[in-house]
Amino acid sequence: MSNTGNKPSSFGQAFARKPGTPRRGLVPGRRVWATVASTTAVVTACVLLPPLIAGAASDDGGKADDGGVVAVQGPAPDSAAALPGPPPEEPPAASADPAAASPSDTPPASSPPPAPPVQPPPAAPETAPGTSAAGTTGAAGTGGTGPAPPAAPKPAPATTKAAPKTTARQPAAAPAPAAPVQQPPPAPAVPGNPLVNPHSGKCLSGSAGSDGTHLILWSCNGNVNQKWDFASDGTIRTKGLCMDAAWGSHDDGTIIQIAYCSGNPAQQFVLRNGQLIFKPANKCVDIVGGYNDGNAIKLWTCNGGDNQRWTRG
Repeated sequence: MSNTGNKPSSFGQAFARKPGTPRRGLVPGRRVWATVASTTAVVTACVLLPPLIAGAASDDGGKADDGGVVAVQGPAPDSAAALPGPPPEEPPAASADPAAASPSDTPPASSPPPAPPVQPPPAAPETAPGTSAAGTTGAAGTGGTGPAPPAAPKPAPATTKAAPKTTARQPAAAPAPAAPVQQPPPAPAVPGNPLVNPHSGKCLSGSAGSDGTHLILWSCNGNVNQKWDFASDGTIRTKGLCMDAAWGSHDDGTIIQIAYCSGNPAQQFVLRNGQLIFKPANKCVDIVGGYNDGNAIKLWTCNGGDNQRWTRG
């Protein structure tokens, strides 16, 4: 039989007989949506179920569903230990009747075993009168059955009352005595006496008491500069210096001073008839210009005036 009738006679006829390909739109089909839904469900279960399970375990607090008996559980997972939960409840007291307890009421594995009953100590054996409790030997140890020695009476407890503690007040320490003030050593005695003008009651003073110092009139005060020593060599001295006519002059108005003792004739003075006389010129030591403190002392011709009078004080 010829198959020419089944074959298309031309390419156009064959293309016309081929079924059409369905058009594809932009919206995904049912397979895609089913795959996305199943994947989302699996991921959600993996993310949410562990925290829910851990929270349920922590909320349970170790309670069993069989009447409230606490079951011994192993260490909780890290996530459960980190979450605070309510404190575990104490197990109910066990019933005295074993038949009344339900089969599921089992004691916790961690409860300690019951303590054994306390047995009273055995009573000491009675001994016959006249024998000791330790044996049948007597007090002398010869096996006799004589009466036991009477027990020594117990001493009464001491009831001494402690004396109240008294604290004696210590007297305040006396202050240490102040160290004595060291007084300077007394100055060595300076030989000599003051030379006083009787009219004014003032003294002949060596002033500063150094070489070349002019003599002046000054109120008497006991100073060493007012003490004059008449030496055997014809000099009159104060503080180791000699009365001196300046430059050895013999003229009226020559300054009288003190200077280093040199043996010069300008240092020869003598007290005679109440007058200080300069021997080389035979003239007197004179107060010039009145009797005020600081007035100058000079050499002048003797005239018997009050300003030329001197006495030893």
